[in-house]
Amino acid sequence: MTGLQAERAHRSYIEVCSSSLNQEKLKNFDRKEQRLDVLWPDLCSHDHKELLSFIKFILCLFHGNADVERGCSVNKECLVENLKEDSLIAQRLVYDAVLAAGGVEKVLITDKMLQMVRNSYSVFREELQKKKAERRVESGVQKNKKRVAALVKELEEKKRRLLSDSLTEASLLQEKIDALKK
Repeated sequence: MTGLQAERAHRSYIEVCSSSLNQEKLKNFDRKEQRLDVLWPDLCSHDHKELLSFIKFILCLFHGNADVERGCSVNKECLVENLKEDSLIAQRLVYDAVLAAGGVEKVLITDKMLQMVRNSYSVFREELQKKKAERRVESGVQKNKKRVAALVKELEEKKRRLLSDSLTEASLLQEKIDALKK
């Protein structure tokens, strides 16, 4: 990126961030639900090509971004071989909340938190039951598709046999007709 492009990107950044609509979008940005590579193109209009180019460049070079790099190292610490994506996200939320509170010893344990911990196993079981039901439905759909495919194949084979038999019979009849005409 040239100096001129960088200057344009800087001016575009100031312009984009000064817009009250964009400020509202930035305030409402939820990193758990949204992605940066979707947010910034939404904020920037066609007038801000240099800024978009710069943002794409920065997002691609995450190793130069300390927050992203720190996030990756925290994720690496959290990772266990069979850890699901939801569990990793939950661990990151807890980690970030502890950091925001100023450390483990400064985290305020509320009644709501205690209630959530008490109910966690039942929530886990409900989620497990829901996933089992989804798998059962998916399995039923797959079995139905296989059954339909087998039935279609059987009917096509029957159709082919009938056509073959009818062609053979038609040729025999034609031979008899030709023999009678002589």
